Amino acid sequence: MKMYFGKLDDFSKSDTTSHQNLELNFNLSKVGRAGSSCLGQLLSKCINLKILKINLYTNYIGDEGIQNISSSFVQINNLTVLIFELQYNQIGAQGIFYLAQGLKNIYNLQTLKLYLGRNSINQAGTNHLAFGLSQLKNLLNLTLGLSGNEVKDVGVFHLSLAIGGQINLKKLRLVLS
Repeated sequence: MKMYFGKLDDFSKSDTTSHQNLELNFNLSKVGRAGSSCLGQLLSKCINLKILKINLYTNYIGDEGIQNISSSFVQINNLTVLIFELQYNQIGAQGIFYLAQGLKNIYNLQTLKLYLGRNSINQAGTNHLAFGLSQLKNLLNLTLGLSGNEVKDVGVFHLSLAIGGQINLKKLRLVLS
């Protein structure tokens, strides 16, 4: 059964260990860095989670916030579907490094939709993301949104190498501008 939460406080009161299909819509909720710490701690308790959709559009979580959330991926490594909406969150290269480190722990991930538009992702961040994507050996479907960032030709090259190494990939959607 799909569980939906529109407020972090409501999610914090739920039985996190029972969630298997979870949608968190915190769009414009002012989660910020402090709330992302709480969110990361709660997600790490969702040990039976298979499907996760998180909408954090315009929450200004920054690099520290994405680190807090991505660190939970070690505990929720049975995910098969991850949809992560992170547009307008002031995430830079260091934050993408943390995200990539977290993603590589999700061994069974088959579908990844990662929306990172309008952040502060530069060449180094693109390289980190490419590394993280290259670690996902079971990926079948990938949607990657990077519009409004500083993704240069070399970054696109690194992403193409990472995506090209995905031998099981069936569906790709890439938005760079």
